[in-house]
Amino acid sequence: PGTYTLKTPFGETTCSEGFTGQATASYPNGDVFTGQYETGQRHGAGTYTYRPRSKERADCPETFEGFFKENKKSGLGLMKYQNGCFYHGFYEDGVRNGEGTFRYANGDIYSGMWKGGKRHGEGTYVFAGTKYHYKGKWLSGELVRGAWVLAGGLTYIGGFREQKPCGDGDWITANGTVVQGSYEQLLVPRDDKLTLPDGTVPSETKIFWKTVALTTVDPDEMDGIAQSL
Repeated sequence: PGTYTLKTPFGETTCSEGFTGQATASYPNGDVFTGQYETGQRHGAGTYTYRPRSKERADCPETFEGFFKENKKSGLGLMKYQNGCFYHGFYEDGVRNGEGTFRYANGDIYSGMWKGGKRHGEGTYVFAGTKYHYKGKWLSGELVRGAWVLAGGLTYIGGFREQKPCGDGDWITANGTVVQGSYEQLLVPRDDKLTLPDGTVPSETKIFWKTVALTTVDPDEMDGIAQSL
């Protein structure tokens, strides 16, 4: 491992204690920070570059550009990851917190509210491959209530659990037909898997729909639904 060095306008030192101003820090693990310090801590605008995790991506290191408070990411920032992901939004106490957009390695995008590093609050998740999307209320990383918009305007509005429809909900077609009902999630054994040596039977969660009523909505209502989605 290397040694810690801090390059300041006044020279180079091996300790940041008490320093205030612009500087570049090189850490023993290969990380580098260039930005503002206040009484020895990263505080203010700066760029933190992480040591490349692999030689293949050495030319594309992970970086964070934004603001710091008492050594932690705080306020608006842009985090770029080696696998192509990025997050642009707000941080608090070093984690995603507030409004922000995250692009995942597979191209999916979530845009909305965060809390404690997880999707939390109102937000929209768009699937890159199909352009289907979820829109609604998230809690600790999971969608709990909202809309699932599919091809051709077919939409489910209702409850969710583990990213799958659960509980009461409505299916609405593009022509205004509304199918009201509810989903039940059941843990069922998998017939294509052998029982594990400890006796555990492999299982999976399946969802079952029960129709309650069939109605229609007029064009004005459909326009309002479409705009909200």
